[in-house]
Amino acid sequence: MKTVILGASRGPGARLFNRLLGEGKQVLGISRHPQTQAQTLAMDAADSSALGEVISAEDTLIHCSRPELLTGYLQTAPRLARLVALGSTRLYSRYPDDKQQRVKKMQEAVQASAIPHWAILHPTLIYGASGLNNVERILGFARFSPVIPLPLAGRSQIQPVHVDDLCDAVLACLSLNEPTYTAVIAGQDALAYKDFVEMTARAAGHRCRVVSLPFWTMSLLGGASRLLPFVPSINAEELTRLGEDKVFDIASPARVLGYSPRQFAEGIAEVYGRQRQ
Repeated sequence: MKTVILGASRGPGARLFNRLLGEGKQVLGISRHPQTQAQTLAMDAADSSALGEVISAEDTLIHCSRPELLTGYLQTAPRLARLVALGSTRLYSRYPDDKQQRVKKMQEAVQASAIPHWAILHPTLIYGASGLNNVERILGFARFSPVIPLPLAGRSQIQPVHVDDLCDAVLACLSLNEPTYTAVIAGQDALAYKDFVEMTARAAGHRCRVVSLPFWTMSLLGGASRLLPFVPSINAEELTRLGEDKVFDIASPARVLGYSPRQFAEGIAEVYGRQRQ
């Protein structure tokens, strides 16, 4: 019996792989471009038949990659001992898009499967690991300009989650008694997007402040950003979602998984303090 991690080369997947490996667990990391050669396998996870050759009925699968990859794999009716899948709180957005539909199809595929034990965790914005696009784009702006424009003065609320807190929730699901479980995994506290941006930049050693611009102006800037390779780009759909509150109740994972995430100020200081060491 082993634990297989899809998407083991970056973000939460890489963190989970290293934690399980460090605990002496039998783990196999699968990624298109593995970062390490120890107990990893280079494979395109879109090849469901190839996955079926390395994942057995006694294995646990942790899915940390694109939702459509798991959806395709589950269409082969695989036998697994347990499945833990990471989705996204994009599922709950008021503004439908392609990613929301892909996460929704993945959740429906998991729910319709014959896997005896499964959990679906939908994390909010994740920080604290490499390869996380939202945080890296913020730092990209901060390096380019001391001023970062946001619609509605960045007043919308978000609840970012530290990657290690998310990993704690995933690992707790590996011994969960309940046969099925779905939850949102969010940070301890909600804060304005403005504060998130400024605190992240400051922790990384940059000076920047958020200024408010109308949506139409932000749309023009977003279009221009795609023409400049040294400026992080943003599209109209992303701008719309920046005005949406993303705050969730974490009482269920706290009760079921013993989930106790850190506050954002503590977590972001820890992330960049560790990187400077």
